[in-house]
Amino acid sequence: MHTIEACQRIDAALGHARIIRPQARPNPAALFASFRISPIPYFITQRQAQELQQMGQHLHKFYIAMDKLYQLSKRGEAPPFVARHLDAGKPDWLLTLAQADAYKDQIPVIIRPDLLLTAAGWRATELDSVPGSMGLLGFFEQV
Repeated sequence: MHTIEACQRIDAALGHARIIRPQARPNPAALFASFRISPIPYFITQRQAQELQQMGQHLHKFYIAMDKLYQLSKRGEAPPFVARHLDAGKPDWLLTLAQADAYKDQIPVIIRPDLLLTAAGWRATELDSVPGSMGLLGFFEQV
């Protein structure tokens, strides 16, 4: 199968599965969201793969440190802007739930960083811990 045909087949399968709203796509004839399916895989080196593995361990430690800093800020033992910034825009019910003893010191199991590969190495531009795209990744494996 030609690579363009493979991309079109994946796009069609994703659309039929109704994973993302079709209107999110710039091309109205396309079925899937604003993802661009490349006919050419993006290869990384062995060293880059090792760096990604190490990055996961470092990001996990970062989450632990941030959680401690947040808890200290909530108790008034660290600058208040930390908790204020992290709480901004969240509804009261969510803040109450998140601060319950049952959830204290719990670190997300999934860390999904948005990464850029620069001339100086990998850069994390955003960290997400909500497993929203895990189903999408599973679907990609089946298509």
